This record gives sequence, C-alpha cells and structure tokens, in this order.
Amino acid sequence: MIKKVKFGSIFNCEEKHVVFAINKEGISDSVYTRKLVDMGFSELEKGDSNKLGSVISKDIDDKTYHAIACYSLRFGWKKAKEYFHDGLDNLNTDEDVAIVEIGNEPTQKALGADYIEMKKEMQNSSKKLVLYKEV
Repeated sequence: MIKKVKFGSIFNCEEKHVVFAINKEGISDSVYTRKLVDMGFSELEKGDSNKLGSVISKDIDDKTYHAIACYSLRFGWKKAKEYFHDGLDNLNTDEDVAIVEIGNEPTQKALGADYIEMKKEMQNSSKKLVLYKEV
C-alpha cells in the first residue's frame, strides 16, 4: 500500500529500502538506473539476463536498493504490473520502502508504460510504500 507521498529525491530519502524498475535487457534507460550504476550498482547492466519479475538488491552506503525487472525494451510494458507485483511481494522487508513513480518517465511512456496501472499495483501491494515524486 502507498502509506504516504513525499516530494524530493529518492536518493535523499530517510527510508532504508528503495525500489525502482529496470528492463530485462540490462540497459540503463532511466535516470535512476544510470545514477545507481554510477554509484556502484553495476549488476544492473548484465546484458539481457534479468528475468522478468526478479529482484536484484544491493547495499550502497546506508540503503538497500531493489531493482525489479518488470519491462522490456523490445517488448514494452505488457504484463509489467504483474511482474512488478511479483517483485514487490518478494522483497524481504517489513520496513517502509521508498519507491519512485514507476512508469512515469518519458522513455517508459514511449514503451507503453501506464503509470496509473503501476500506481494501482503499488496501492495493492502488501509492502508499506512511500512514493517519492521528484521536484
């Protein structure tokens, strides 16, 4: 469920867990992915080895970043909400989880992302999510 909405950068959040979406091809096509690769999360660029619905997690500084593979650069966002939901369900935490507006970036929209549907999946999740809106 979306517990609250905050305005600001996900990289400055107080939550210890952060969730974002990645593509199955392992190509940094979003602002978040590119920044995380630059911070040392090079596992995100594995070259078409991310199974849809899988979660890749890494501790960086005082946070754990969780990347959910939920869409494809070749096949778009078909079934993305199901893969995203599976990934969220597999997160091993009961703490609040910071999350970005998945499906709302221009590159994601160009591939068929539906932010409203992704937000519904966030709301239906059993995880306690804190949705961050970039300002």
